[in-house]
Amino acid sequence: MYISKEFSGILSKTNAKDGETNSSFTVKLGSLLRDINGTVIKDTLHLAKILKSYNDSSRINLGILNNSLPIKYDKIKVRNADLPVDFIKEMPSCVLIVSVFKGGGSERAGLKAGDYIISINGRTFIDGYDADRYLRVNNSEDVLHYKVLRNNQILEYDVELAKIGVTFSYLFIFFVSFVFYGFGLFIGVKRPGIQAARLISLTFILSGFLIYSGIEHRYFLDYDLLTILQFLTLSACSAIGIPLIIKHLLYFPKEHTELIRKQWIWIVPFILGGIYFISSNVFYIFFLNMNNTTNYSQFFFFFALSNILIGFVVSIIYRKHTTEEHKKTSRLIRFTFYFMLLCFLYSALFERIYYLIFETQLLRMAPFPEILPISLLLLPIAYIYTIGKYSLLDLTIKVPKNIQYILLSALWKITFIGIILLGIWFLSNWRFNFPNIKLSGTSITVLNSPLSTELQEVYTKMLIIFLSLFGVFVFWLLNKGIKNVLDKKFYQVRFDYRRAATEFSDIIKKGTISELSASIAKELIELFHLKRIGVILFKNEERVIAQDYIGFDYKSFGELCLQSGRKLSEAIREFHGEFRIEYLYEPIKTIFHDYKFSYIVPIRSKDIVVGAVLLGEKRSEKSFTREDFNFLSAILTQASIAIENTFLVEECTIQERLKHELEIARRIQIASLPQRVPEVEGLDISGISMPALEVGGDFFDYLNGTMNEITVIVGDVSGKGTSAALYMSKIQGILRTLNEFMLTPRELFVRANQLLYKYLEKGAFVTVIAAKFDSSLRKVNIARAGHLPIYYYKSLDNSVTKILPKGILLGKSRKEVFDGNIEEINMDYSPGDVFLFISDGVIEARNSKSDDFDETRLMETFKNNVSLSSENIMDNIVKTVSDFSDEVEPYDDLTIVVVKAELTIN
Repeated sequence: MYISKEFSGILSKTNAKDGETNSSFTVKLGSLLRDINGTVIKDTLHLAKILKSYNDSSRINLGILNNSLPIKYDKIKVRNADLPVDFIKEMPSCVLIVSVFKGGGSERAGLKAGDYIISINGRTFIDGYDADRYLRVNNSEDVLHYKVLRNNQILEYDVELAKIGVTFSYLFIFFVSFVFYGFGLFIGVKRPGIQAARLISLTFILSGFLIYSGIEHRYFLDYDLLTILQFLTLSACSAIGIPLIIKHLLYFPKEHTELIRKQWIWIVPFILGGIYFISSNVFYIFFLNMNNTTNYSQFFFFFALSNILIGFVVSIIYRKHTTEEHKKTSRLIRFTFYFMLLCFLYSALFERIYYLIFETQLLRMAPFPEILPISLLLLPIAYIYTIGKYSLLDLTIKVPKNIQYILLSALWKITFIGIILLGIWFLSNWRFNFPNIKLSGTSITVLNSPLSTELQEVYTKMLIIFLSLFGVFVFWLLNKGIKNVLDKKFYQVRFDYRRAATEFSDIIKKGTISELSASIAKELIELFHLKRIGVILFKNEERVIAQDYIGFDYKSFGELCLQSGRKLSEAIREFHGEFRIEYLYEPIKTIFHDYKFSYIVPIRSKDIVVGAVLLGEKRSEKSFTREDFNFLSAILTQASIAIENTFLVEECTIQERLKHELEIARRIQIASLPQRVPEVEGLDISGISMPALEVGGDFFDYLNGTMNEITVIVGDVSGKGTSAALYMSKIQGILRTLNEFMLTPRELFVRANQLLYKYLEKGAFVTVIAAKFDSSLRKVNIARAGHLPIYYYKSLDNSVTKILPKGILLGKSRKEVFDGNIEEINMDYSPGDVFLFISDGVIEARNSKSDDFDETRLMETFKNNVSLSSENIMDNIVKTVSDFSDEVEPYDDLTIVVVKAELTIN
């Protein structure tokens, strides 16, 4: 019954606690009269009959339904006499428009909420579902002719239909269902052999169907074959899918072995699912109609709520079986489920709770209904994150950082554009109320009357321009700040080449080669934002002299590089620029891949490979660009110079250290030689040893016996330098020790040979000659072990001869061989006789013409100086050899000992 005239009454609201309270209320044109004092009105005749049954002063209760959202049922008290004449109009079956989509074809045509549709294209309707079905069947028409009732007037409108019309909420729900389908299929295809993966896959696929079918539920009254199959499938998916949520949580993220054994936990939900499937289909087939279209959803609500309660009870009772590891891995999924359940209860219970509070309100949609599909979308995201983070289901789900950066940047740009569009829309629809102030070029005037329309428009434009400029500045700062945060978070910051080059040139000024390699690695990993890096430096392209790695445990990898130094440098030498790991030889290629290196960049100095940089993946997970490699080549050119300089500095340092050490060794060796000539009656002795290098293998020694005895020894160890000097020191120590046993020269050599034969290296040998003088008897015993002869000047006949006893090298033969090949000569000498001991450095000294000094020159020089003291004889021989050699560096060590028999014995 249509109310065609407005009237006033008293609004009555019943409250169980507060009793009855009254307030004035105006019944608007277009509202509907449902009943009078609880009696439902059938038609105008029935209305007139009921009103006549009350006198004019009687107060009657009218049941009124308003014609706009939210639809309310109000009780209005009014005196019978106050009711207008003919305030009710009986109208044919029609459909109430409760809302009009803003910007849609209906709004453009002029339809409004509160209009009653009498017909469309001349066709009347039984109810709203009938009208909706007609529009779906005839959506191919371009224009629909509407006849509507508004404010007791019949109006006609032509509604031009859009070619395609889809709401954002529909698209978003479709997108959520597509995400569920996709995630379920992905897990099922990837890991079909894992039970947890199969359960997750089936759960998400069925849930995706449920989400999508929720959009189409209003068409179930069509009762065609496709609709019936859709409802059967929807109810089956609900009966199976919701219990699967409980069952799959027993296996994911970790298996609950104890709970899996208690089968009732998952069997009971499936039994409830079977009950729901049967009851919902019976209701659909036999009882569903336009008046109870929402009642069938009660079955789903109570079924879902019962499963939620089962899950909650199980989690409380069996919480002791939950390990810390399971709590940790399931935390995000658990909180997502909690949030999703809260959103579900909010959407499902809002209307019921609101009606309990405001009992007159029949229909009230929950604010922000999109929160439920948003919470659903968070669920697959939580699963993907958990699987990827903890490597569950034997899956490695990882979105590269560069893709993350692109997605987040795109999301922010879309949001940024949306904010701008929203701001523009807000400004364009905002009605500004300006104070009554008129601004001019010369004054400010306060008016008593409101501003004119023209002045309002001027002020509005000025304010919009100001707000737009301010908004542009704020959004520019906001966009810049967000972009900087994203760039830093995902390592998208571009190079500051000048600063980077300056920093790098300062960093590489390190002292040692090891410090330099460490500095290069540390600087490059920060400059290029790498996950890992390696720096290897070669010496003479043969061996790894330094290496440093950042980003992984490199102990075994470093050992491999040390062992493969030459091969690695040879492989790198083939490339003049960066190259991928795939070009290396096996097995190093596989090993480098296992350690997640992508590129090798050689470091060259004068076309010699002095090192290489091993590049891992960028933290941003972007590919390397030509710009990256060009910049890296430029700074590695600086590094190559620093490496070469460091090599030179280290070599100089080593040389200086060796020189210093050799100087110390020379001093020690000189100190080990006789520092003074022992005083032996009847003998004048002098000796000198001059090594070709800082230290040498020549030696001489005076072994004291009794007061009138002395043993003179001169020896030569093969080779030159430190190795010969070390052997010399060892042999000298052996001979001095053995001399304590008062041995003859031959016995001394025999004993020494036994010791040296065991420990002397194969390539080394020793020559030595010894003469034991007894000045009281003027006798000498001479033995030789492979050394040069003693040059003997005999004063009686003024001649120089060689004394050459039989003898072989010391320490090269077994005892039997050595003992059988060494002899000792016993001889007398006379006053004025001179004995000359030398090493081969004397007769093998060479001049610039490569001529040897030889024995002839030696014997001639020796004979010409025998009249002098032993020291003068020695000095003149040294001078003659030196003059002969001129500026040629000595080739071998030089040792001379002169023993001259004095004419008288004190």
